[in-house]
Amino acid sequence: MTRCSLYAVCAWAALVIAGCASTEESVGSGLWHYNAGLYPQAALRLIRSVPELERSSPADPRVLSGYLALGRMASADRAFEPASNYYKKAMQVARTHHSADTTLTRNALVETGLFFAGRDQFADAVPLLQEAVGISQRDTTVPRMLYAIDLDNLAMAQSGAKNFALASSNSNRSLQVLDGLSPTKEVQATRGVVLYNRAFALAEQGQVDAADSTYRESLALITANAEAWRRKVVVANYAKFLRTLGRESEAKAVEGAAQ
Repeated sequence: MTRCSLYAVCAWAALVIAGCASTEESVGSGLWHYNAGLYPQAALRLIRSVPELERSSPADPRVLSGYLALGRMASADRAFEPASNYYKKAMQVARTHHSADTTLTRNALVETGLFFAGRDQFADAVPLLQEAVGISQRDTTVPRMLYAIDLDNLAMAQSGAKNFALASSNSNRSLQVLDGLSPTKEVQATRGVVLYNRAFALAEQGQVDAADSTYRESLALITANAEAWRRKVVVANYAKFLRTLGRESEAKAVEGAAQ
């Protein structure tokens, strides 16, 4: 059986739920189901009730949470146009009603920016991630490691947009911020991610030797400090890079060492 889009099915079912529960109850239940990982049940409740809650109480934080949850679920279901609309609604709500809450606004900016970057819509992603950097740079209550991550996210999007000079500058800034922090495993893992993104950008520019050494440095940090899934990503892309250069034996060695 061909799997249908969750959003093609749930739009009708939400009408049924709306008739037997208040808007606030539906939103609360939808977010509970979302946090429990029960996405079909969450979508059934949130598709209709979040816009209704926005009309009656637009500053309610559950409106922002609901739109972000809908964006994530739509994206996971590969319903990218609805996802884009939900993320744009989330940003509108964040800017209009939560501008004083820098944490909420920054988080919405980062998530929305990364969604667009993941769709290769870098013209949409870069301004959002730039705005997030501005917040984390100004607001010293934002942990400095998050500031470094924001700079790296921006560099990644700028690299995708082929603005390699700006990307390199922000990657350097990210590493400089990390240099000022205690070298915990979390900080070192973050450094490994920054270097991985830099290696990817260097490879795209044809800077083979620099990309190779940066991939190796990234892999060492990720292997020693990060989760297994991150190591798998770095290994897979480093091996792919080596194979594009005809270095099959080295690619197999990298993969073998990661086992």
